[in-house]
Amino acid sequence: MERERIEWRLALVEAQLAAADRAQEVTAAVLAAEDREGASRAVAELLAISQEGGRTVLDTAWGRLTQEERRLLAEEAARMRRQLGSA
Repeated sequence: MERERIEWRLALVEAQLAAADRAQEVTAAVLAAEDREGASRAVAELLAISQEGGRTVLDTAWGRLTQEERRLLAEEAARMRRQLGSA
């Protein structure tokens, strides 16, 4: 159960990091979408992530995309990968 929770959280953190790396493309996809659901699908397709990941990206505040916040997300992802590697 704990492993599944870590894998789920890791996928969402990685989605946020991928979105930050491709912020201009993500922004263009969101702006071109007809509605929120379409934006979620477009982001998920663009980043090759799950629908839930697409929704997470849409819910991410711009403040989470600063260099400092991205470092924190990367550290969290690395920590979870280590946990999964030792589990």
